[in-house]
Amino acid sequence: MLMAVRKAVASIVCAEQPFDMENQPHIEPIRACSDAARRNLRLGRLMRLHSPRQKLLLPDLHHIFNAAIVLMMHQVVFVNLRTQDLDDVGWALEVFESEAETGSEYGRDCLGVLHDFKYLAHQLRNPIHNPDTKQVLLSDEGVLRELLPDEAVAAMMDDRGNEGKRLGGSSSDALYQKAAAMYQTLSCWWNADSM
Repeated sequence: MLMAVRKAVASIVCAEQPFDMENQPHIEPIRACSDAARRNLRLGRLMRLHSPRQKLLLPDLHHIFNAAIVLMMHQVVFVNLRTQDLDDVGWALEVFESEAETGSEYGRDCLGVLHDFKYLAHQLRNPIHNPDTKQVLLSDEGVLRELLPDEAVAAMMDDRGNEGKRLGGSSSDALYQKAAAMYQTLSCWWNADSM
């Protein structure tokens, strides 16, 4: 699942290589992982419903947390969203909100991670699955233009004498090096087929 997410994120800067989960070599194990996460969340709901004061043990919370993360990764890599998956992730957030309210450090930490990852997954979906959004992000004014390799930037430069300048000439070398390193990492992610 993580490899699929890495490829999906890397596809944002690989303009000519759109991400399609249906063509990934490990789609069946990924679907099985997502299905297991759904079952774990159903089981977690039942356990919480039948436990005194709706309290769950730490291992139960751990399984709910992991299942919610898997479903959010599923939302990143698959085009279609399942309403039940969104509800299940929402329920997991409610569980950890309740835990955090009791003063549980673990509950508070998990809640923060789930909120952050939910936001990140939501932000990544559009550029991964919508080619128009990707083009806007990689355009002359796009926020991801800094991540393009030199050859792509040179091809995108307008013919007003900017051929020798990097990304408008105002970027610092440190920022450019950081962007180049990010692009290199994302390229490796895109080309990798296994961990």
